[in-house]
Amino acid sequence: MTDQRQFSRQSVDTSDFMYPVESQIRYRLKNLFSLFAWRPAVAAVKNVSAEGLCFVSNRRLKPGDRLDMELCLPGFKEVVRMEGEARWSAQSAAGEKIYDTGVRVKTVSGKSVPETVYFDQTYHLYWSAVLESILGRFRVLQRDKQ
Repeated sequence: MTDQRQFSRQSVDTSDFMYPVESQIRYRLKNLFSLFAWRPAVAAVKNVSAEGLCFVSNRRLKPGDRLDMELCLPGFKEVVRMEGEARWSAQSAAGEKIYDTGVRVKTVSGKSVPETVYFDQTYHLYWSAVLESILGRFRVLQRDKQ
């Protein structure tokens, strides 16, 4: 499979923080005839980019599966609602039913993601509502902890 990403991925590694922070995402398929269409699932966010994310789950999704997602971070009461589309899904480890799934995020809290992408001159990277909803919140948790 060739990499078709437009923006670089940022790890959601929390080792730089004073206490562990885990990003979880609850998702539900929007496909009309899907067996799991209205059964929510929980996954751990692995990495994120300006227009997408990768999560680890016990379900294999199909490219084109449309998703309603809710990002949950400890320390925050509100969830961040997202809509997206699965781009790929692959088994993480041989013999296990654990899958990495790449998702193109289309909206965050009702905002069209492509409209939020900009180049940050200070940090020399592309930033967006997707990155802010995950990494920006980690920054707030770190600041509040100090």
